[in-house]
Amino acid sequence: MNHLFQTYGVYIPIRQTTSYHKIENNICTRFSQMWL
Repeated sequence: MNHLFQTYGVYIPIRQTTSYHKIENNICTRFSQMWL
């Protein structure tokens, strides 16, 4: 679970900086749904 939060900590700032990462954000959302 900690690994997931660490990934979010890195992903969120990058996503906000680069709109290109919106595609990868969808993948991240899928992972969060799997964890839930």
